[in-house]
Amino acid sequence: MKTNVCSTYTIIFWLWVCSACTDASTTFELATDCEGVNLQTDESGWQLVIDSQMQSNTKKWRREIHAATAQSAYETFSISAFNRTKSKLPLPNNTMTALRFLLDEQCPKNEWQVLKDSEDQVVYESIFTECRGHPMRHQIVRIFDAPINRYKLTYEIRVTTLDDDRRSTWIERITSTSAKQRVEICKGPPQR
Repeated sequence: MKTNVCSTYTIIFWLWVCSACTDASTTFELATDCEGVNLQTDESGWQLVIDSQMQSNTKKWRREIHAATAQSAYETFSISAFNRTKSKLPLPNNTMTALRFLLDEQCPKNEWQVLKDSEDQVVYESIFTECRGHPMRHQIVRIFDAPINRYKLTYEIRVTTLDDDRRSTWIERITSTSAKQRVEICKGPPQR
């Protein structure tokens, strides 16, 4: 019980920290009982729009982008955590394949490219065409296993083309992020 209370206070603390520093930079963090993911960016303007603890712990941030045209677009970044000790999950690549099958069944013109693949992680890029009322969007996703959780990090931007610099920046950000054990709460190695 103590772990859940500490976890709740940690989340509240980080929400407060992130709301206080949005002018200069943004820290994306999702902390679960004994593990957490933290990603920092020098970009401002991100706002937390979803903080859910239903079937998975998920946080999603959103930022408006004002393009050179009169249209405005937005980008999102989300982190989801699924407890590996409480449920059997397929390998990360199999998870991506299942998602791809479901999405391609609805909109078959989507483009997928696997950027990195190993037993404990997959990094892929997908470009979704306008289909069935959904706008075109570009995603860079990493699904990876840590000792306690499986994490899914998703960067999405709703523009027709993602410039090379932005694409490279987000691929680097999500591939260099790792889960860290939260020693202030968990004593000893994580249990499986």
